[in-house]
Amino acid sequence: MAKIHIIYLDINTGYFPDLHHGLASLAASVTQSGHSFSLHHLSAQESPAAVAEKALSAHPDLIGFSLATNQRKYLDRYSR
Repeated sequence: MAKIHIIYLDINTGYFPDLHHGLASLAASVTQSGHSFSLHHLSAQESPAAVAEKALSAHPDLIGFSLATNQRKYLDRYSR
């Protein structure tokens, strides 16, 4: 089965300090289907290298991003 890692861009918003219901639903669906799910909730800026290292340490088959429109400005930085 697939290993899925999601990077949730939520930098300095304070909107979802604990639980994001959409991501919780996605995690439940993925794991109930037999896949593994890991999440990096990025609530403050980190170096792109540190984010990549954390994502790759899970040895994922798929890395995805979850973000609101106000976080689009960070996507290029962290998706390279």
